[in-house]
Amino acid sequence: MSKQRTYTIEEKFLSPYAQKSQASKGRLKDEPPCSMRTDFQRDRDRIIYSKAFRRLKIKRRCSSLPTATTTSPV
Repeated sequence: MSKQRTYTIEEKFLSPYAQKSQASKGRLKDEPPCSMRTDFQRDRDRIIYSKAFRRLKIKRRCSSLPTATTTSPV
């Protein structure tokens, strides 16, 4: 999907109060623009594929919620 198509979809479907990627104020550090992905998509990919997020995902899979083994009388 092209960047322009993403902008069009955002304008059509997102709430008027949502932050649109086309209205971004830019970045603190200049980077060469990507022709396919918006800046928000690039940031999301950086987070999802970072080592810290992968470690968190592993920990999340291992933990489970405690379950009630007994029932209280009614």
